[in-house]
Amino acid sequence: MLRRPAALTLGARPVRNCRRLWPPTRSLTHQPATLFIVTKAQRIFKLAQEGADAYRMFKLRRAGAGTPFVNEVINHLKFLVAQEFGSDVVNRFLSTANRQAVDFWLEDEHTIIEMEFDILTSPPVLEKEVFKALLARDAGNDVRQLVLIGDPGAALLCHAPIPASIIEWVERWHQIRVQIWDLNDMRES
Repeated sequence: MLRRPAALTLGARPVRNCRRLWPPTRSLTHQPATLFIVTKAQRIFKLAQEGADAYRMFKLRRAGAGTPFVNEVINHLKFLVAQEFGSDVVNRFLSTANRQAVDFWLEDEHTIIEMEFDILTSPPVLEKEVFKALLARDAGNDVRQLVLIGDPGAALLCHAPIPASIIEWVERWHQIRVQIWDLNDMRES
């Protein structure tokens, strides 16, 4: 009996019940290609990784480049995202009561994305971003996910007791899933 190939676990969702690809129409040895749907959040993460690599961001930060350099990288990312998804995704104010802008608001995915390259050095970053998401939800936006993209090792923050309890509390009481994605440092010799 023919079996459908297992989907790769890259974070993308395989397309199911695709009649054109399964069952195979050519021969029994033909292996159908599995299609993956890449979300906008995953695409923004990919653009952020490509930008960090192109600017050699982590190498130059280790050499002493500071905040203005990081802001240049983030501004370039925002430019690319605005070109690809439209300007209404970038630097959105989600609450009329305050003027706190989020880096990216993906309304169709109910996702706020924030670029935080100092997440390991300044601990209140997680709390500040969670509070921004709560204010946005209170203002009537359907926020279901908060993604923080940060330095290599930032995802380790999820394992510390206080951040883990904050992430769990926000998901349990407010149904907002908090994820921390870290960029890879493509070290050059």
